[in-house]
Formats: sequence, C-alpha cells, structure tokens
Amino acid sequence: MISRGTQFKTRVFGKMTVGDTLAAGGQGTAYDAIASDGTTHVLKLYRPEFQTKDSRKRLDTLVAQNFHVGNTTIVSPQEVVEVSGDLGHVSVKAPGVSLEDMLVGGGFNLLEGIQIACALSRSISVLHRRGFAHGDIHANNVLVYRNGVCRVSVIDFDNFAGKSLPISPCLGHNLYMAPEVRTKHAPPSIEADLFSLAMVNHELITLRHPVPGDASEEEFNEVMENGKWLGDPGLSQKSGRPAGYPPEVLDADLARMFRKGISCVPSERPTAAQWQDTLYASLFKLFICPNCKGPNIVDVSKRRCPACHQDYPTLRLRGPFGTIPLHDSTVVITRELLGGSTQMSKRHAVVRRIGPEYRLEDCSSNGVFRKTPSGWLTLPKQDDVVRQPVIFAGDVLRFANVECQVESC
Repeated sequence: MISRGTQFKTRVFGKMTVGDTLAAGGQGTAYDAIASDGTTHVLKLYRPEFQTKDSRKRLDTLVAQNFHVGNTTIVSPQEVVEVSGDLGHVSVKAPGVSLEDMLVGGGFNLLEGIQIACALSRSISVLHRRGFAHGDIHANNVLVYRNGVCRVSVIDFDNFAGKSLPISPCLGHNLYMAPEVRTKHAPPSIEADLFSLAMVNHELITLRHPVPGDASEEEFNEVMENGKWLGDPGLSQKSGRPAGYPPEVLDADLARMFRKGISCVPSERPTAAQWQDTLYASLFKLFICPNCKGPNIVDVSKRRCPACHQDYPTLRLRGPFGTIPLHDSTVVITRELLGGSTQMSKRHAVVRRIGPEYRLEDCSSNGVFRKTPSGWLTLPKQDDVVRQPVIFAGDVLRFANVECQVESC
C-alpha cells in the first residue's frame, strides 16, 4: 500500500499525486492518480513478488505498442513508473461501469448486448493482429459507458502475453479460463483469449454465463474443461433455466460461434475478427416479437417466437393467377405461376422466409413494384439477403404487369 498524497513524476502525464485506492487485484493495487492539470488517471503498483525483470520487460513491450493510439477502447498502460521504489504503470482512467456490474444489475437489451460484444471483439482483434494476447478477458476487465450509445473500454493488462515475452505469473479468472490453461497450466495465449471472449460474449447476448448458476460440479467441468456448451439449442435443455434469454434466441451462425468458441481444441475457436463479423451481421437480423416483445435473431429455422412460442404468421400471394402460398423457406416466383404473361421473366423473383420475415429478391428484367400512396415504388435489386426488401401482409405488389395482394394465411 502507498499513502494518499504521495507525489511522483511521469514523462507522459507530468507531476502526479496518489489519490484513493480503486481496487486490489491478484498482482497489485490500483489507485487514482491526479495530474497537475486536475485530470484523474490510474496508477497500478505491483506487489513485491511481481516486481521482477520479467514484469518490467512485459510492461515495456506493452507500453511500446501504443495500443491506445487510434483505438480508444484499448486502455493499456502509457508509461512504466516507480513510486516509492515500487514498480508500476500509469494509464488513462476509462469512463463507465464494469460489465460485471451491468450484468448483475441488468438494464441493457439484446441489441445493446450485441453492440457491446461487437466492439469488444473488435478491440481484442487489434491485440491479436499484432501477435499479443490480453491474457485475462472477463466481465470485470470490460468497462461500459452509456451516452446514447454504449462505448467499451478493455482494461487490466497484467497478464499481457506474447511469444517473445516472459510468461505471465498468473493464469486468469476461474470462470473464463480456457481448458488448456485450467487443466495443463498452459500460459496465456491468443487461443486462450478466444475461449474467454466467447464466454464474455455469451454473457452479453444471453445475459448469463454458459454454466448455469445451479450447475453441478460435473456440469461445470463439462463446459470449462471439455468444451461442451450446455446452452446448445441443438441439445436437450435443463428443465429449470436461469434468468436471461433462452439460447433459441440465437441464429444458427451465432450458435455455431459459441459451439466452436468454447471448444477444448484451441485451433477450432473463431478469431476475434470472425466474432466481430458475425455479431455485426446479426444486428441486421434482430426481430422483436409483436406478441410478447421478446427479441431474437432470426434465421430460416425459426417458425415461432422462442420466448412465447406463438407461431409466426405465414403469407401468400393472391391475384388473377389464384394464390401462391409462401410456406416454404424459399419460393421461386415464375412466369408460369403468375399466369404466363410475356412481360414476366421466366424466373421473376424469389421470396425467402427467414423466421417471421419474408424477403423478396428481384431476379427479373421488368422489375417488382410495391404500391404506395404516391404511386408504384420500384423495389431494389439486392443480392445480399439481409438487405433485401421485406414484404408484409396488406402489401400490393406488381411483378412486371401482374398485380397481386400479400395476405396472411
């Protein structure tokens, strides 16, 4: 411990004064550090047993990386210091509350959870692209600041790891520790980071840890040592689920990411960049059930709400040609189905049913139109399914010169 009011000099921040104690961790204690201009930063001083040449080398390498430049979500140390003979470092003080506190207190929804997970994954990918690992990714080392949108800060780099660096003396948090670290005492690594990232992302999106709070020791070990995801929608579920979203709210892509993310085979785990891409794509597939207001990420497998279990409505097209049911996952709208008009393309459009949504792809030469109060609106041609226009019951469509009504069945 160091006394409040102790002063020390830094190259980056100038003269500083030690303030209140913030937190005591496994390797040291963090304090407020007030600069001469009144701004508050964070001073971390190591315990005597961690004040070694190896710690100094790891710190010097971390500071030299300047991760914070161009990426404010990475709050890494900016200067190595010695205060009253103790080795430590100084970093900016990130705003916000810990993700752990947010998870305990609630107060954010699935959309915000995905946005935070996406930002976190992007930050970790910056570290990994340079060949380094954070080494201790868990909910208390992620801060979230809400000001219209959620901003993320990744903190506490005491377990920072890289192939050319001395091995960190600590292994990480028990609830986020990769199987190879837990069972074989392997050092922190990028692959171990990816396991921990999958754990944190699971908490962000489902609002609970992959291991239920009422799990037995055997069930805990199944996840943390053997890579078995107890929340896998493809497996039988426990009858009493903890608080949070059911795993069925996930789409197939995110379910696959979690399935691989907690694998006991390190090489199977998705990269942080892959997490970022998949999470970003899921933002375009978020759907709120009109019946129970429960959110979910839609895919072709969802025919009813995962929360209230009410079936999503099915649609059909009605016109001079009769009716075309849209029950199947994919329905090709052909010239023959629409009555054989010569203005129709042989394969005029495709309607894809993705959960509760019906997306329409124009494959024609003469277009597809939607009737509006001001006239006929040409629907855009779009190869990307998630960006294709959605049709609804009550719409009036025109395929070339054939008009029809969209109805609920």
